[in-house]
Amino acid sequence: MIKKFVFSCTFFLCIFLLSAQSQERENLQQAKHLFSAEKFGLSQYLYQKIYTDNLTTNAEKEDALFRIAICSKRMFNEDTKFWFDEFLSVYPYSSKINSVNYELGIFYFRQANYPFALDYFQKCDNETSEYNFKLAYTYFVLDSLESSKYYFSKLLNTESKYAGLSQYFYAHITYKQKHYKAALNGFFNLQEDKTFASIVPYYISQIFFLQKRYEDLIAYAEPMLDEVISSREAELNRMISEAYYRKKDFKNSIKYFEIFFEKTTHSSSLDKLQVGYAYHNIQDFENAIRFLEPLQFSEDSAKQFVSYYLANSYLNIQEKNHALKSFKQATEYNYNTIMQEDAYFNYAKLSYELDLPFDNVLDILQY
Repeated sequence: MIKKFVFSCTFFLCIFLLSAQSQERENLQQAKHLFSAEKFGLSQYLYQKIYTDNLTTNAEKEDALFRIAICSKRMFNEDTKFWFDEFLSVYPYSSKINSVNYELGIFYFRQANYPFALDYFQKCDNETSEYNFKLAYTYFVLDSLESSKYYFSKLLNTESKYAGLSQYFYAHITYKQKHYKAALNGFFNLQEDKTFASIVPYYISQIFFLQKRYEDLIAYAEPMLDEVISSREAELNRMISEAYYRKKDFKNSIKYFEIFFEKTTHSSSLDKLQVGYAYHNIQDFENAIRFLEPLQFSEDSAKQFVSYYLANSYLNIQEKNHALKSFKQATEYNYNTIMQEDAYFNYAKLSYELDLPFDNVLDILQY
């Protein structure tokens, strides 16, 4: 009787264990299928059951805990770090440690916590395009430009979806480092890239400008004005106006200066000085006065320059009293002695024409 009872218990226990093992295998297969289908909520639920199941092997538990953490990360859950830390604590020598460090790097990268992202990325042995790009970008944000450039360079001229972005950042870094030849090549390679086609003309124009290649700047930038992004329109017009100014083509310089003024609220005193001088040189003296008259500078050279050309503009429209005052101001600075002497001469001449006291005029002429 006792033997029959023991046999029955053993039989039913075996049936139960077989059933439990069958259920565990079914759960495991279903969890894997849901994970592959990116149904991470259901997949995580099953993997949590598998992880706590006494019948699960250690290898299966390790894989289940790893996938629980991955599911949390994919679902942007707040407990993501908890599960990865749990894995590192329970399985510190796992073959998946490299993957865990990578996933934690991505986790912190996504949160824009770049110092932490870098710490975990540096613990990885990984050569994927995503890894190289995100490590390069992390270095870029942290201002480690040489390291950033190295990892971006790995993606240049590849079929990776990160190739265009990497080309842009690589060119931008070389631009910041004043390696203009390399930067120019990089930006020219991006001219047909839909993502960067509207920003590239600004960089190329800026490099031509910094290299003082004014002819190249004008030839390249003028046809590109309608294609550049709106936030860069003003600055591009400013560079073209400066290029014409340097070539002493004052008429065209004024044209682009005026467009620049229409498109910006951040023009400088130097901008107004240059366009005022340009108007003076095409003998549009009223517009020259419009720009030069309000200017205030701390440097003697600029004060003298403004005063002299403002005075000459007043003189040419027969505003002799204003011209007299401005020529007098120009004589007070000796930055440019030729300009100073001419200002003295014109001041004396106007003083005579305006019938100022004789002794005063004589003193000026004797100077």
